[in-house]
Amino acid sequence: MMRLLRRPNLRAIRSSRAVTSISGVEKHNGYLQPDFTTPEKLQSFQLKSSNELLRTLIILRLSAIDAFVYHSEKILTTARAFLGQRIFDALMKWTFYGQFAAGESVETLTYSVKKLRESGVRSMLCIPIETTATNEDDLKLGSSMWEKNAGIVSECIDMTDKLEKGGFSQLKLTALCEPELLLNMNEKLIPYEYNHAEPHEWSIRRIGELLKSERYEDINIETFNDTTNEQLRAAFQRFDKLAMSCAEKGITFTIDAEQTYIQAALAFFVLTLQQKYNRTYPMVYNTYQCYRKDTLTRIKADYEYAKANGFKIAGKLVRGAYMAEERQLAAETGSEDPINEGYDKTTEMYHSVVDFVLPLVKAGESGFMVATHNENTILYVLKRMKELSIEKENRGISFAQLYGMCDHITEALGKINVGVYKSVPYGTVDSTLLYLTRRAQENRSVLERGKIETGIVIEELFRRSKEYFKKGSKDIETSS
Repeated sequence: MMRLLRRPNLRAIRSSRAVTSISGVEKHNGYLQPDFTTPEKLQSFQLKSSNELLRTLIILRLSAIDAFVYHSEKILTTARAFLGQRIFDALMKWTFYGQFAAGESVETLTYSVKKLRESGVRSMLCIPIETTATNEDDLKLGSSMWEKNAGIVSECIDMTDKLEKGGFSQLKLTALCEPELLLNMNEKLIPYEYNHAEPHEWSIRRIGELLKSERYEDINIETFNDTTNEQLRAAFQRFDKLAMSCAEKGITFTIDAEQTYIQAALAFFVLTLQQKYNRTYPMVYNTYQCYRKDTLTRIKADYEYAKANGFKIAGKLVRGAYMAEERQLAAETGSEDPINEGYDKTTEMYHSVVDFVLPLVKAGESGFMVATHNENTILYVLKRMKELSIEKENRGISFAQLYGMCDHITEALGKINVGVYKSVPYGTVDSTLLYLTRRAQENRSVLERGKIETGIVIEELFRRSKEYFKKGSKDIETSS
């Protein structure tokens, strides 16, 4: 316990990380100088109970342990079988679920959204459901499961309209269609990721026009059999209906990126939806993973295609969440590793993408969300916004972090009045279990390097301890 609560040198952390990061940001420019490191200025930490702060600290420490991170899914599923559902749920609600999910009822979700809003932070609701090609229990359910999931996502969109009007709603397309369909599509579409010279039957323009008139029955790929074409038509119809619901409510429809072996297919779906809905303003957002070596090339290809066809691209910029899986697959198949070599190379890619898209935002040609937990990257974006005279109120640029992670960043951004969101998942413990294990597995680099957040949490716990003992000594003096 003493090791867990060992007090950090927060001043040293500030000088080695935050102050260095602020270089290039002029101190007299108010909104370009968020303070990431001063706990007494961050309301979100003051509003947390000591138990909540201790939970955050424990999870930050656990998520830096390799053995736990790599085996987290097995550990959690074994714990559920051994403890039983009721005890397991209680344990998860005190630990990972309580940290990374906003609850399973409307009341708890509403409370979480309200607390974020008090700190100047908006909520981006999501139902963290997805399906993998190896999940046999899900695949046995067939089309009924995809329709059921579409209904759940639709309810999430309605909830967004109720709690965060004009906000963002996010989803994974793998929750809404057959994995085999995505694999088949990806194989056909990979050659066109960098130029969008798709043949006629795969024409984004052609299928986009069919979506405009809702002629789903006319979507047909000659090289697919009848079953696969039926799956393709059903998938387009589900995606289009959800996007239409968002458009009617003024909500931004955000589609998450996933593994490279299906990403070309996912991007194809997104571009066809953008062709229909992004004519006037960017309503449908893609997600671009900057840990990939080809991200800038793909984003430029998407932009050139969109510009030539009269619509606007838009996207959420992330570092990436499938690094371990991607590298393992590349090693097993003997293919080239698609991931940048190291954290710094990914940062370079992220900043290169930022340099490309911000002038597009300035010109009103696109919209982008900077979804990162890296303080240096955020400060770089703010610096570039200043240089390009992009106002902080510009709706084409926003920031986001995951619920339960790096609250010091999110609140600091909220205090300088930029558009900042928390990605807020909700649902039952079981329905969010895969999401929760990914928070440890896929965001290990964020949590392991989170010295500032760990320092702030410990500093706040020490501050409370000092106040408690100080108050206790005064009570003793008064009674004597």
